[in-house]
Parts: sequence; structure tokens; C-alpha cells
Amino acid sequence: MTGALTTTALQWARQIVAQPGKECPLTEEQTIQEVGMAGKVVHFEIPIDDGDRAVAFYAQSFGWTLDRFGPLEYWTTQAGEGEGIGGALTKRDPGAPGLIFYIDVDDIDRALTSIEAAGGRRLTERMPIPTVGWSAFFEDTEGNKVGLFQSDPGVSMPAGDGSA
Repeated sequence: MTGALTTTALQWARQIVAQPGKECPLTEEQTIQEVGMAGKVVHFEIPIDDGDRAVAFYAQSFGWTLDRFGPLEYWTTQAGEGEGIGGALTKRDPGAPGLIFYIDVDDIDRALTSIEAAGGRRLTERMPIPTVGWSAFFEDTEGNKVGLFQSDPGVSMPAGDGSA
């Protein structure tokens, strides 16, 4: 019934919603279907101040190939070869101190509802990433900002964006 989930991942997901000293209120099936948080980490973002300097640093230090994503100050990378996740260098945002990672989910709206039920805090609603999917942010119970990602290549550019 757990599919790709390992027993450890399932236990971890159930512990997220359990109150200290109490059993998890969800069954195994509810944990998988309702919590929707058994996704894997699929992307990271490293905040930077100087794009040229940061691209040169990561290319020289780790051999990463970094490609600018459209007109944004955002450079994507597969971060090496083989297994692992890719990510990006992104212009530092004062409201987002430190690294950000993204967890893949099937349904961002359902995941945000589950996060709030487990004691987390919704920071944004879902936001479009044209031709890629959707993202949203939440704060976990420890104050960490975490991203969610839902794949959907059919997401179009918002009207009136102005970019060519």
C-alpha cells in the first residue's frame, strides 16, 4: 500500500502530525493520502549577492554548469552528474535568509492544508512557475521556511508579464 514510500519515511510522516506524547491521529492510508508530504526534496536555492561572482565560484569549485533562467537573476544547475537534485543560485531576498529547499507534492493546496493541521504556517498560496509547475512556501514548527513544488508543464506565463 505504501508504494514508493519506505517504512522509515512513513513513520517520519506520521510523527510530523503526532502531538508530543500522543499517538498519530492518522492511519497509514490517511498519512499517505491526506498529508501528501511524503515527497522527496527536488530542488534547492542558494541566495547570492553577485551573480557573476557566484556563478564563477560554483563553476570553479564544483564544476557546475549554470544557466540563466530568462530575464531573472536566477541561474539553474544540475549540480554535478549522477544521482541527486538540481538547484539554482538566486538573488538574495531579505525575507528569505539562508538556503531554501523544495519538497515535491502531488497537490500543493492539499499539502498546505495538511501542513497547517500539523502546526506549520502557510507563508504563500501556490504561485505559477511558467512551463514548469507551481510553488508555495510554508514555515515548519521550528521556524524554517520550506518550499513546495508541484509539477505542471502546462502552467502558462501570467497575462501582462511584460517579458519577451
